[in-house]
Amino acid sequence: MQCLRRGPSGRAVLLLSAALASACTAVRAQEATLLDGPKADEDKLEFSLTAGAIESDNINRTPTDGEHGALSRAGILLDFAQSTRRLKAKVKTDAQYEHYLDGKFDDGVVGGGAADVRADLIPERLSWSVADNFGQVTVDPFGATTPDNRENINYFSTGPDVVFGAGAANSVRLSGRYSNTQYETTPDDSQQYSAMMALLHRLSGASQLSLNVRGDTTNFKDRGNDADYDRYQAYVRYEARIARTLLSADVGYTRLNQQDDNPSGELVRLSATHQLSPSSSLTIAAGTQFTSSGELFRNGQVTQGVSIDTSSVVGRSEPFRSRTGSVSYEFRRNRTGFGTEVLISKETYENVSSLLDRTLTDGSAYFSRKLTPALDMRVFGRFEREKFAETSFKDDEFEYGASLEWRFARTISLRLQYDRFDRNSTDNPTEYTENRASLFLTWSPTGRT
Repeated sequence: MQCLRRGPSGRAVLLLSAALASACTAVRAQEATLLDGPKADEDKLEFSLTAGAIESDNINRTPTDGEHGALSRAGILLDFAQSTRRLKAKVKTDAQYEHYLDGKFDDGVVGGGAADVRADLIPERLSWSVADNFGQVTVDPFGATTPDNRENINYFSTGPDVVFGAGAANSVRLSGRYSNTQYETTPDDSQQYSAMMALLHRLSGASQLSLNVRGDTTNFKDRGNDADYDRYQAYVRYEARIARTLLSADVGYTRLNQQDDNPSGELVRLSATHQLSPSSSLTIAAGTQFTSSGELFRNGQVTQGVSIDTSSVVGRSEPFRSRTGSVSYEFRRNRTGFGTEVLISKETYENVSSLLDRTLTDGSAYFSRKLTPALDMRVFGRFEREKFAETSFKDDEFEYGASLEWRFARTISLRLQYDRFDRNSTDNPTEYTENRASLFLTWSPTGRT
């Protein structure tokens, strides 16, 4: 897709702003929105149509005797943002329709989309927000990811925010939300009603302190009242920008009210982003809280972006204790880009079998280089390890590859890509290796800002 041009100082501001948005949303799983993004990108339209084919040497992803196969895909990439006095909107889409040429699997849509819209009915006093996130998760978390082992997930949320002034430095914000999580096949659809209140005090032009309380009630559509639960949170939030460092911290208490158990404990969401140079930044984040798969899926799309890959979220709607820690580094200058991230999370379910309790380790890195004004190169890799405590099940998944993209016309490009997948598991039938080669043609009309 076409990228916006920015000067050196603009890149530095954008990089720091983007890091702040990512860090803040990473530690606020229930509040993550695309609208927290950097202001430099508030008005833009980047749009692409793509079509191509993929050849695989193990289309079924079996441990032995892999079969060759091919599939075709056609899709859309959209990155839209618009901000006016009364309306702010962002939409991101990366979705493709795939057709298996030999009929190995059913045709379907891969990828997803995320949208956030906020209408200021009374500027700075009353607003209404609507958000929607769509993608895929695995049906069986112990199996390999194939079209037969994935399903669509959709998370929708809407509600008002009301702000009352209480002096030059103080304000009160009241919020309400209705949310629902829907799965394509898993009978875990749920709806949630939330109420929030924040007392905000601006310490200075670069820092703010607030006292926040929140209550949620979650009802399941097909599982009876025994599965329903309530969640409560009370915490202090501190946000500040100190020189080249951005800080955000939530510290407080959280509690679940369930049919047979009422677990409680600390609520912590911390992040620090430091701009190392005009072209690079380092972000460290950590936290612990009660959350759900729908909230985790939405937060992943906001902080890590929308992609055609299946999310690593386990497709269940019951609450669990999430403990996370992450470190990421980003570098962008002229013709060169580099990034790496390591995330470790531990999930402990509160009202279902501990079979789903797991520790997830995820590491990724990429390097990109503009070889000529018309030729881009990218090398990438990713490692993911899952360990399920109750069953001693473990799997390691490696993915790495490289791509070359040639822009032979102002709006048309051709991308050649190689991907290697390697899965090792304590359950031998779910192991596989796969090599893929793909060729895609992309049409990207000129963006506007």
